[in-house]
Amino acid sequence: DEELTWWRLVQEAIEHGGKNFVLNAPWQIAFFDDPGSLNLWAGPFCNIGNPIAVNVLKSLGFSGVIVSPELAKDDYSHLSKYTPLPLGVVTSGNWPLCLSRILSEALQPNFPFISPEKEAAWAVRYDACVWIYPNWKIDLRSEKKGLQKAGYQLFINLLEPVPETVNLKNRSGKWNWDLTLY
Repeated sequence: DEELTWWRLVQEAIEHGGKNFVLNAPWQIAFFDDPGSLNLWAGPFCNIGNPIAVNVLKSLGFSGVIVSPELAKDDYSHLSKYTPLPLGVVTSGNWPLCLSRILSEALQPNFPFISPEKEAAWAVRYDACVWIYPNWKIDLRSEKKGLQKAGYQLFINLLEPVPETVNLKNRSGKWNWDLTLY
């Protein structure tokens, strides 16, 4: 129900000189009549993790890709060798576990809940979506030099207010960095 509102806002931004946009779903390219005249990046919520997907985004008119923050070290390196577009990466911040259109009646927004694995998270509602965040941040800042050497050009820090009721865990925040995903 929000597409027309967003389309109007995008047109207004372009009319006022907007040239740089981050789209968090590939279909959002439809908001732009002339993608080639703008700097349109696929955001991290597009969850891009392979060169084939990057090629598709290029064919749609994207200028760059912020890759999935859930890749392993070798996947980041491999992707940068075989991509036709500039790449970016989320290096720090609160990365959601998931998004939903519904919230369980057992959960209260902005209050922690504990998973069966004894890990805490919290839910926050933004318009029609519910975002679920773990109580630890992603932190790949120590890997920035290696990512730059691999060709990554854009480094993202996500800012999400943490409710006073939530205590963040002091955890490495490497997510899947040290794993093998294949």
